[in-house]
Amino acid sequence: MIDNPPLTKILPLAWIFVIYEYTIRVSDSVILTPLSLHLQLDIADLSALSSAYYFTYVIFMLPAGILIDKFGLYKTWIYAISLFTSGCAIFAWAPNLNIMIIARILMGIGSNFATVGTLALVIHSKRRGLLIGISLALASFGAFLGQGPWRLLSDLLNSWQTAYWLATAFSFSFLILWIYFGQQSQHLNINVGFKRIFPSLKQLICSPTFILLGFYIGAINSPQSVFSALWGTSFMHTAYSLPFESSAFFISSFSIGSIFGGILLGLIGDLIINKHFKYTPIILCGCGLVSASIISIIINSQISLDLLLFMLFLAGLITNANAIVFAYIGSFFSTLPQATTQASTNMCNMAGGTVLQLLIGMTLAQLTHHQLIEKTTKAEWQTVLYILPSCIVITSLSLLLLYVFQKSSNKKSAS
Repeated sequence: MIDNPPLTKILPLAWIFVIYEYTIRVSDSVILTPLSLHLQLDIADLSALSSAYYFTYVIFMLPAGILIDKFGLYKTWIYAISLFTSGCAIFAWAPNLNIMIIARILMGIGSNFATVGTLALVIHSKRRGLLIGISLALASFGAFLGQGPWRLLSDLLNSWQTAYWLATAFSFSFLILWIYFGQQSQHLNINVGFKRIFPSLKQLICSPTFILLGFYIGAINSPQSVFSALWGTSFMHTAYSLPFESSAFFISSFSIGSIFGGILLGLIGDLIINKHFKYTPIILCGCGLVSASIISIIINSQISLDLLLFMLFLAGLITNANAIVFAYIGSFFSTLPQATTQASTNMCNMAGGTVLQLLIGMTLAQLTHHQLIEKTTKAEWQTVLYILPSCIVITSLSLLLLYVFQKSSNKKSAS
């Protein structure tokens, strides 16, 4: 499956980084109530705290790709893991909201190197779709660990701070592991220097294909980055009358679906790109419309708990259609520096969720007059969360325009 011997040695370490980064990324979603009570934070404060991670993640995504292309994976990941470790330690210690935001910013800067570097490692493999799918599946496994299991760990320790101190210790151990074993990554030629990077960025930004897929991937990922990673647990508690612990484990089924979706859609991505490349936009449009329908059913909250669990699983599975997007863009722009290309794609992937996360938080704060999150009503939650399926539908339908545009371009080239 892996057709590069050095890659076989490095990829497991890369996957550990991805799992760990995603665990910490979503872990704040299951401790919103303790955080709110501990520091008397309202919904807007909690939104700002979580968004600090995501905005930093998005802003530094492209610089991360450029730095990896310039200096290689080994050196950049040493600094990235160090920043991430510092962020975990500061978050565990933080006495107030401002310090917590600084900690989340450090985590966001360090973490964006994980996904970008991993995607750059696998994009030239013959089975890039599958390897990207596995990478995203493992990211979803990390998100699963950061939900129900993280809440359970915090409860067992009787302290969410102690859980983050343990995360700090793990992160420091991984840093030592990377310094010793990560040197193998220097045998993988993914650094290309600055000369090709900026013309490549111009080519991406000016491409209708990249622009439309960028909006699409940001929307299709929003159920993961907005619902599953932040507001889902609190919504489930209110809309379905579930205890917070049960809500966290219900949301974990979304991440389990994402694990299967990453692998399944990665395999489908290989099949589509190798044999039916031109139909990829139509297939992605279908995935988006199905995803929007499922999310709408969940938000409507008129289904049984058994069906809810299944719907959450399906939602996690289908929203990992971003695995197909990463593979498609990597193939479509195969001559460009891949760390920069994948960083640009992942920036779009996360930017949509980041903007929607903050938008929903601000809108909810206005609706609830900045009250504590546990006082938010079901109707208020539904009003703001329907933004997600609406954005998915709009961007999915736009891919039909992409298909028409590409078909027209191909006819002109042929003539």
